Amino acid sequence: MSQFIRYFTYLLVCTLVFCWSTDGAAQEKRSLLTGKYSQEQLRGWLDQSFDWVPYPVFGEGWDQLSTSIKTAQIGMAEAQLGQPIPPLTASLLLEFSINGNRSNHGDLYFGRRNRLAQAVIAECMERKGRFMGEIIDLVWAICEESFWVIPAHYGTYGEAGLPAIDAAYVDLFAAETGALLAWTYYLLEKELDKVSSVLNKRILAEVDKRVLKPNLAYDDFWWMGISGRTLNNWTPWICSNWLACVLLCEKDAAKKAEAAYKIMACIDRFLDPYPADGGCDEGPGYWGRAGASLYDCLDLFELATKGKVNIWDAPLVRNIGQYIYKAHIKDDYYINFADAAAITKPSAPLVFAYGEKIKDEQMMAFGAWLAQRQQIFEGKIGDNLPRKLAAFQVLSALEKTKPQEAFVGESWFPDLQVLACHSDESNGDGFFMAAKGGHNAESHNHNDIGNFIIYHNGKPLIIDIGVETYTKKTFSDQRYEIWTMQSQYHNVPTVNGQMQSPGRSFEARHTARQNSDQQISFSMDIAAAYPAESGLEKWERTLTFQKNKQEISLKDVYQLKETKVPNVLHLMAANRPTIDEKTQTILLGAEVRGKAPVTLKYPKNFMATFEEIPLTDSRLQSTWGEKLFRIQLTDTQKKVSGTYHLTFTTNP
Repeated sequence: MSQFIRYFTYLLVCTLVFCWSTDGAAQEKRSLLTGKYSQEQLRGWLDQSFDWVPYPVFGEGWDQLSTSIKTAQIGMAEAQLGQPIPPLTASLLLEFSINGNRSNHGDLYFGRRNRLAQAVIAECMERKGRFMGEIIDLVWAICEESFWVIPAHYGTYGEAGLPAIDAAYVDLFAAETGALLAWTYYLLEKELDKVSSVLNKRILAEVDKRVLKPNLAYDDFWWMGISGRTLNNWTPWICSNWLACVLLCEKDAAKKAEAAYKIMACIDRFLDPYPADGGCDEGPGYWGRAGASLYDCLDLFELATKGKVNIWDAPLVRNIGQYIYKAHIKDDYYINFADAAAITKPSAPLVFAYGEKIKDEQMMAFGAWLAQRQQIFEGKIGDNLPRKLAAFQVLSALEKTKPQEAFVGESWFPDLQVLACHSDESNGDGFFMAAKGGHNAESHNHNDIGNFIIYHNGKPLIIDIGVETYTKKTFSDQRYEIWTMQSQYHNVPTVNGQMQSPGRSFEARHTARQNSDQQISFSMDIAAAYPAESGLEKWERTLTFQKNKQEISLKDVYQLKETKVPNVLHLMAANRPTIDEKTQTILLGAEVRGKAPVTLKYPKNFMATFEEIPLTDSRLQSTWGEKLFRIQLTDTQKKVSGTYHLTFTTNP
């Protein structure tokens, strides 16, 4: 793409976005960073040396880590030491465009990077030169790759499945690769020079070419937010790694300040429309690269300016951090609306460190609990190189903190339109319920307005399935052909044979939450989530969570213009249900996870059936096992209006 065409396209997009945005409501401009700091100030604060970095370089400070940490981390590197480095062939790159597979290339691509990060850590810990050959070969192999962007993200920067010769673009993993090499350079600069001065020069040249120059030169990368496109985890994720490249590899002081300030502006554009309640519409599984990457950015800014850039006291920043424990159910289960998985394992050191920054003792205690659960003190510290380095710095404080699993009685996210309730804040037993309103154009959206989940004693009963392994189809115009994205595989009705539709106008309306001493209720009208063919005029859904007795009720009040086919209520179940037609009850038993003593009572006019859904996708299997079940409650009375009542109770 020529510079002229690229610039013309950018101007056209900006013009269209401006015309569209001026018709809508004005977006709040918080400007938490650029409204507080100037580029001139930033240039004066950024140090040209590395004395701001708290992480010890090779030969300094690594002995302070425990023997168990070092043994485990070195062992992880030893397991791959000396193995061949598989080539990233054109055939692998082409697979995504041919059959939509992104895993075969991804396994080798990410394998190289994980292996380099582990070898760097091991060499810094051991200091015997045993991993230097591995490091050199992996650095060279990564630098030799023609494009660091993965095929799923080529877009207009690819040609028939391969990267364009002149492609200049930075995606999530190009930025992450740049940061990996930047931190390798920081840690091992002198050791690499002992082998050949070409190595450090090559690292600096490739980081400059693939990350620093394009990010500074272009404003049309969508994740920068300059064109007005809705932003998601891409922005803080890329910016955190881009900032590391700037601080560690950019030698020109003016460019360093310019790039750092551009990053500030990108983060502001990410935060400006962010829900004030801190809720992540991508779900807790994406908090690790949304809220947690925001933490990475703010931490780097604070370190590099020696505390002068500091917005940890901003209510929004605090709320974004707290979301991760407010969305916690029990053990490794979290609320998983959208593409998020029900089983999530947020980084324990990062959760603790975020809590420490915002002075939230509950979050810090939760981080300490996660550390025990994840066996952090036995050395099982995963994640990428920069996050491992950050984790090592908080281990001492983390170990001294009393662990406490987080159970919040009620978490209400009014902007996100998500409610979560626990029966017992002491141990997470009893009922847990979460429900959502929102709209069907959320990031990583599923058509799921009015969806809810129910757990009992920390075990899943009525669930949100999540998403299968990503393919080309996942983020295409065929997204809603995938069964896991469709409303008929969520806990919402199919009306007159119609499922919910995707798009911003398909939304919940008149949402309301009421909280009393006895109960919490969440109501909304979900009629607008369905197409006109549904004939819906009203579908008011109310979920009521009883605080003092083990009961959850659902009430649907509907009004149709006409009724063509019976309404069907869908319920996705984690375990094989047992239906008793005589008593109109369904035992939500647990075939694998131990009996869950919960019964669903349904109206007499419903016919109850269920189907077994075999799971073949590895991502779903890792959460749910080999199968799930879909309960279908079909109304035998074709009426244009009516009321449905469902009640979930514990068995005596």
